[in-house]
Amino acid sequence: MNIGKSVATYCCCLILTFLTANLLAGFIVFSLRVHHASPAICQDGRLADAATNANASVAIDVPPGGVIEIGCLVPVAVYDARRLHEPRDNLRQVGLQGPIQIPLERASSGVTCLHHNASVFDHFNNIAGLQFYKNCKSDKWDCNQGACTAYEKALRTCLSNLAPKAYKCSYVPGKPMWGATSTAKQIQQGLYIFFALAFMMVLSVFFLVWDKDSVYTLSFKFDGYMALAMLVFGGIFTYTYAHSMTGQPPFWNQVADLNSCTTGDLHMCGPPLLEEAPWNRTIGPKVYFVVHTVPLILLVLFCACPRLLIMALVLARGGSRPADDERTPLV
Repeated sequence: MNIGKSVATYCCCLILTFLTANLLAGFIVFSLRVHHASPAICQDGRLADAATNANASVAIDVPPGGVIEIGCLVPVAVYDARRLHEPRDNLRQVGLQGPIQIPLERASSGVTCLHHNASVFDHFNNIAGLQFYKNCKSDKWDCNQGACTAYEKALRTCLSNLAPKAYKCSYVPGKPMWGATSTAKQIQQGLYIFFALAFMMVLSVFFLVWDKDSVYTLSFKFDGYMALAMLVFGGIFTYTYAHSMTGQPPFWNQVADLNSCTTGDLHMCGPPLLEEAPWNRTIGPKVYFVVHTVPLILLVLFCACPRLLIMALVLARGGSRPADDERTPLV
């Protein structure tokens, strides 16, 4: 019994260290980015050397196999804050296959589907997990101009999410992998990282000082060895995560560049259009949520009142037993 408790304690310690170190690294990188950022003007869907009246262009990143989340690849032209015609850099916002360590800088199309080359195991997990994802090459996706595939839906959704006009942003010169962001988005990112880090740090402190063997007496203890191990390994993890966040250049799975806007399965040109968010399932929203919520409600009811389970089993067998005072009629 003590061995099991020790293993559970060390596993919790390791998980808390990983999560706290990851959030701390994200907070450090975010702080460095805010400190070194300079104001700029950004324009989505175009390159800095493109013509003024050029159409917006996007591409999508398609992960290989299984259930995939299609990411948007959006070129961003960064100009000087005072001179719109003086370009600074061309940025590519990474898709879901890009460097996942870059905090909160990924663009998603919202399209999740089952790859057309998915294995039998992937199809089984799709049904067993009650996800019911549609096939990526199925023509049952709804575009505003009619039926389409998941790739066409993702392209249209990515194009519709572009900012139609140039906007104020912040950009770190010499760090194109850090991307560019608007003030509103930067505030949202900062608040999310700060509160998540604060929550994990408080949770880690309670994990160390709370006496788990004397919960009801509210006594406290401080495990110095475990705290020292968490600080040492947490520092190593934080340095590793922070280095990976700032040192890896963006990369993609299939689409490498958007030097020229072409038409095809992975590219699209045109002005930003309105496009509804995709529904990724083969069944409707009402049926999907009923399938996921009804079993959970029944499980809670049966756990709270086991007699309900007994009554349900009795009713399933054909009703209740006859009363003792009932008599069988004579024939």
